Amino acid sequence: MQVQKCRFCLFGSISKLIEQEEIIGSDRLAMLIEKRWKGLLKLRNLLGDNTIDYQCLGRYELFKKEENFLADVGVSKIEHFNLIVNGIVGFNAFNLKNKKISFFGFKGVSNLIANQYEAQIQWYGCCYWFSKRRRCGKFFVK
Repeated sequence: MQVQKCRFCLFGSISKLIEQEEIIGSDRLAMLIEKRWKGLLKLRNLLGDNTIDYQCLGRYELFKKEENFLADVGVSKIEHFNLIVNGIVGFNAFNLKNKKISFFGFKGVSNLIANQYEAQIQWYGCCYWFSKRRRCGKFFVK
């Protein structure tokens, strides 16, 4: 059996949120983000951060110089999406971090948007916990 690491992204990058908002609208996007956030909190409370190796490391979205239109739209939406997530996850989730482009040594990148609340979990921790509970008869799904 092969066990692979799995990154869990809480609510996504600016470009992903733009795409989702175009499909479902701002109100439904806010509800979706809230469901994802509450689901993560439930998972963390149920299994514990150590079991799932929860790490809130943040995430960066890179925009290449040839993606100027997408980058401009993304940068213009930072405040908009921060307003949506402020009451759900926390303040100032998204920030423009262009000064870090040279620090990281990226070439051909025009914009760098950070999301400080993106986190990762190791899925094998969840699978192990659930399989252990099922074998012991301590976990039931209705």
